[in-house]
Amino acid sequence: MNRLKGKVAIVTGAARGMGEAYARLMALEGARVMMTDLRAEVLEAAAANIRSLGGDVTPLVCDASDIDHWRELTAKTVETYGGLNVLVNNAGFATATSCENFDQALWDKCLGVILYGTVYGIHCAVPEMRKAGGGSIINVASMTSFSAFPNTETPIREYGVDSPYCAAKGAVVSLTRAAAWQYAPDNIRVNAIAPGIIDTPIIADLMENPENPIVKFWRSRLYLPSGFGQADEVAWMGVFLASDEASHVTGVTIPVDGGYLTV
Repeated sequence: MNRLKGKVAIVTGAARGMGEAYARLMALEGARVMMTDLRAEVLEAAAANIRSLGGDVTPLVCDASDIDHWRELTAKTVETYGGLNVLVNNAGFATATSCENFDQALWDKCLGVILYGTVYGIHCAVPEMRKAGGGSIINVASMTSFSAFPNTETPIREYGVDSPYCAAKGAVVSLTRAAAWQYAPDNIRVNAIAPGIIDTPIIADLMENPENPIVKFWRSRLYLPSGFGQADEVAWMGVFLASDEASHVTGVTIPVDGGYLTV
């Protein structure tokens, strides 16, 4: 407890899954957390639950792909809690499509939420973190930053590789390194977490069918007996990176993937 006492955090995509876990664990470790998402009712329910556990959180509907929303979010955070020390760029968007089946709207949406949303977050957070004497920015990358689905098996190929998602998450890794170098003199650390297959609502439908070729492939790449990861297992890495325990860690992307990327 109290690993993050005195810190103020923003967590995007915080209504459920890993975003909710980041917000909940950071709040229970003493941070005051601004939780954002587009799903107002789900966000409010998540915030109410964290408050019932003793956490200090404030929900705010925000579109991570809109820079004006980011400016409002940052201003509201400073107004509510007096500053900003931690940013978790977790908001995401995914859809199965490819370069051949190019869809401008899908590419714009995916890059807008994941890549530009991360850029907007850094853009707005850095000035406030400078005022605070430093801070920690945690970008959420993915195993797909490094490894896409193979296209050698027909069922997997027919499912499709999410090319814009892979491209956006790969860019987040490079952006993390660039921002870490840029803002190190300001004592602002920038790192990324690359989750593997995590048991969250976004993939629950796929995992309900054990014969799904994608699920079979995922399971073949997990080397720990625990199987698919849990949201809290990823979020604890976020707590570490947000804390002073990680004061000498910057510019890295840390997989939390059950060994998925070892081969």
